[in-house]
Amino acid sequence: MKNLKEFNDVYVSTDIEADGHLPGKNSMLSFAAAALDINRTILGTFSRNLHTLPYAQQDVETMKFWSKFPDAYQRTRENCIDPAQAFSEFRDWSNGLKRHGPPIFMVYPGRFDMRFIDWYSLSFIGESLLGRSSIDLKTYAYAALKIPFRRCVKKNFPKKWFTNKPHTHIAEDDAIEQGEMGVNMIRHHLGLPII
Repeated sequence: MKNLKEFNDVYVSTDIEADGHLPGKNSMLSFAAAALDINRTILGTFSRNLHTLPYAQQDVETMKFWSKFPDAYQRTRENCIDPAQAFSEFRDWSNGLKRHGPPIFMVYPGRFDMRFIDWYSLSFIGESLLGRSSIDLKTYAYAALKIPFRRCVKKNFPKKWFTNKPHTHIAEDDAIEQGEMGVNMIRHHLGLPII
């Protein structure tokens, strides 16, 4: 068994909701993060809904997706704030996590969520909050499961990686759900018991 004291990282599961696929052309509607330790203890959460970008437009196909989840979409439109304020607050929250250990961002799928978080943080506060410490859980699953990459989707993940949290398309809910799965993946890969 691995020495847990070596794994003092803070796993920051990050999830975004958007009205399209391309930051700047489309808007991020909301984002959230849940910070967990290797024991799957939630150290804190952060969530903000954002005003849409004045020059952006909604993607037709993405809005068809949202039409299937009207309550979740409505939640993204409540108490919206300016992206600059949201990312300044997110930077402060992220920096506060360092008292627990070094933060490592976790996302699934990495390319989508990271692209929005990076674009917004660089555009509105002039720095990347993801830095160089991030885990794409799909790629992590590829390495851990040793199956073809195209088969590294949640339906093919071991059931023991999942908790009883539903995927709601509400950023904070999904950040927690994904974070618990991510920590279980790491524990599995390290030969630690799943909790």
